[in-house]
Amino acid sequence: MEPDQTPDIIAAELSRVFNTEGIKISVDPFREILYVRIPGLNSFTEKQIEELAGPVLEDFDADFEEIVLLDLPQK
Repeated sequence: MEPDQTPDIIAAELSRVFNTEGIKISVDPFREILYVRIPGLNSFTEKQIEELAGPVLEDFDADFEEIVLLDLPQK
């Protein structure tokens, strides 16, 4: 897998587990941080987020120093 494909794969997997569309991703290449903005993330509890996202993020934790999940306000 190409490293620049990794954010798209993470976004697709998180979109699937959170059952949402419109996830936005951005990468800070200098600090090796991936920011993932998920519509409706605030409607989940911290425990639900960990249960849903944990397995996905574990598969990719070596690719980034940090992966940050943020709520993407819905319009």
